[in-house]
Amino acid sequence: MVRRHYASSVPSRRLVEREASLAQAGAALDRLRAGHGAALCLLGPAGAGKTSLLDSILAAAGDLRVLHAAAGELEAHSPYGVVRHLFGRVLTALDPDALDGLDGLAHGAARAAVDLVLHRGEPVGDPSVMLNSLYWLLDGLVADGPLVLAVDDAHWADEASLLFCRHLLSRAGELPVLLVVAARDILPERRSPALAALVADSARVDLEPLSVAGVRSCLADLGHAGISDDLAAACADVTGGNPFLVTALAELLGTTDVRALVPRTVVDTVVQRLTALGSAEQALARAVAILESAPLRTAAGLAGLSPEEAGVAADRLRDAGLFATERLLGFRHALLRSAV
Repeated sequence: MVRRHYASSVPSRRLVEREASLAQAGAALDRLRAGHGAALCLLGPAGAGKTSLLDSILAAAGDLRVLHAAAGELEAHSPYGVVRHLFGRVLTALDPDALDGLDGLAHGAARAAVDLVLHRGEPVGDPSVMLNSLYWLLDGLVADGPLVLAVDDAHWADEASLLFCRHLLSRAGELPVLLVVAARDILPERRSPALAALVADSARVDLEPLSVAGVRSCLADLGHAGISDDLAAACADVTGGNPFLVTALAELLGTTDVRALVPRTVVDTVVQRLTALGSAEQALARAVAILESAPLRTAAGLAGLSPEEAGVAADRLRDAGLFATERLLGFRHALLRSAV
């Protein structure tokens, strides 16, 4: 018997303006209980609350079995790293007889996948063979009932694991599996081929910025009920309705003019993202912070970069969720610029 392996980490605070997303996910869970597979892709910028929404969806899964993995920068360089995280715990928990039963499916078709996940073997040379083996492994696991596969931070996931997710999506009608993927909404041309295909073919759940009313509601939940219309609008303006930034700003409300506030948590987050990038990205970020917004050549000149170097750096800063996607270079939110 496969056990449920998800321990809810849902925050005590309610999700604001995510009712439609939760309803869409709830409908997919109901269809899964009826035996129908599907795929959801939660998309939004950094700080939009993708992980919180994913946690809420998995908590709503209730009696359904959940396998959950979160990708990281290291996974991007480890083939099948996310796949190993997804299936490792459940396979380790199986007794030898049950494991042999999985191996024996379709005349041993799942053997390569089991060996891969349990670190007893390396990926076979032909990707189609491994994808087929992973499919039969999943077929064996769903013999006990429907299954939810959840992958957080999929923009960091390795291409091989994303190919498996895409392969699963192409055969969604064959297995009672709901695939839920959360990823940063980077520019389409910056997505890897497998992630681009996964986003294109899944049911998209876009996490939009909070409205002024949503920002007011979020701040009320954080202990700032009854704020003025002007203050709510100012908070929405400097944060761009980003839930992470709204939460960080709430800690400092009342100390000074809201437009002059730079929460320490935002500074720490920006420093972490810039440190993970190179010197060119750091120089360009500082230049654009001074200029507020500027054409590429102007910002490149101030940063001491060639236009070509600045163009690459700007794309990486957009991928990191710091720069907006407009033609003029600028930060996604005023708070991010202030932090730099």
